[in-house]
Amino acid sequence: MTPCAQGRCATRLRYAPTLVEVLATIITDDFLALASGTRFCGTGVCGRTPDPAVDSLTNLLLPGPLRGSRYNCFPIMLGSRYALVAYVGKPVGDFIARLRRELHPELPHLAAHLTILPPRVLQGGETSAIETLEQRCREVDPFEVTLGEVETFIPVTPTVFIRVAHAAVRMQEIHNQLNRDGVCCTEDLPYIPHLTIAKMGTEEQAWKAFELARRRWAEYSGTRHIALEELTFVREDQQSRWVDLASFPLGRRVVSRKK
Repeated sequence: MTPCAQGRCATRLRYAPTLVEVLATIITDDFLALASGTRFCGTGVCGRTPDPAVDSLTNLLLPGPLRGSRYNCFPIMLGSRYALVAYVGKPVGDFIARLRRELHPELPHLAAHLTILPPRVLQGGETSAIETLEQRCREVDPFEVTLGEVETFIPVTPTVFIRVAHAAVRMQEIHNQLNRDGVCCTEDLPYIPHLTIAKMGTEEQAWKAFELARRRWAEYSGTRHIALEELTFVREDQQSRWVDLASFPLGRRVVSRKK
């Protein structure tokens, strides 16, 4: 499982959200707060490969000021992959770890996290990318997100996840702000903030995992609020196994580099 096992649901299957529903869930009061003129993907912000069907639907759902603008950078290429994530601590992190072991014991350990920059190949050196991210993260103030309901990306991928219900737009803004220069890439799918629970092997397994995850999440009594105060730059050393390279406290000037 990668730091962002993201897919997109295109048809209604039982409880699974359609693409319309997934996009609509993030069009909340956060978007209305941006209606004064902030752009969803403005000049200098990397976008994804154009898809007329998705773009048409997205533009239909988004308020006018957030529509249409995109700046494409480099496509993903072969090579070592990197990502930028926000690790999720207790109690949500422990809940996700237990649930993953219950749903898919064979999965390699991967700490619970929210992905800011999905996996990509660097356009420059690793050191340069760290320096750039360190500088940009100083400009990002810490903030809090609230988790919503359990959903799935079936039929695109057999992935079960928890969507971000509040501050999804803030995560989108930070994704756009950081997806530049040496870490920039064109993403094939729209960036939708979420916390991956597990990517299963088949759709049938994913449906079973989805049902169980919904029950477990409904039983969960801890907080659903997550403070994002630090981002971590990670590299895939082997398939599905990632190592931390550097951590960047948001809004501060101290960076922790892993040895």
